[in-house]
Amino acid sequence: MFKKILIVMLGIILSSCAQRIYRVAHPTLNDGKYGSEFPYKSCANQLKDISNSIKLLNCIAFYKTYVFDEESAITSSNVKSALNKKLFSEEFNSHQPASGTATMIANDHNKVMLLTCAHILDFPDTTYVFYGEKNNSENYIQSVSIRGKMDIYLNDMPN
Repeated sequence: MFKKILIVMLGIILSSCAQRIYRVAHPTLNDGKYGSEFPYKSCANQLKDISNSIKLLNCIAFYKTYVFDEESAITSSNVKSALNKKLFSEEFNSHQPASGTATMIANDHNKVMLLTCAHILDFPDTTYVFYGEKNNSENYIQSVSIRGKMDIYLNDMPN
């Protein structure tokens, strides 16, 4: 019986000491409010700076697409010549947008250095669409899309 009482009293003493040490070592965490302190120092200003460095990046690539009839028998080896001779049956403009976040890692006057994922900016220069293969002959090109220009925008940094 004495051992049980001694164990309970020892537990109470140790837990009260731990609470006292915690209150002395980490006084800002005892206000009952949510805080950004880790482990006990305020880092709210640093979190604000980090938050301000994250930007929405918009990118758009513009393409000119040329469509060929299957009877034209345009292949990848003669597509450049076919474009020069205007052997395409149709042409139209299109665009491909992408958006994502970027982290500003440097800012010097009107120059900004951003870190982002490749899929935001990685648009192919040229895209081919082929007709289905016939009797093991070479695939003929149905259309070719060639990237013209690409624009990159940061919403809150228009320049």
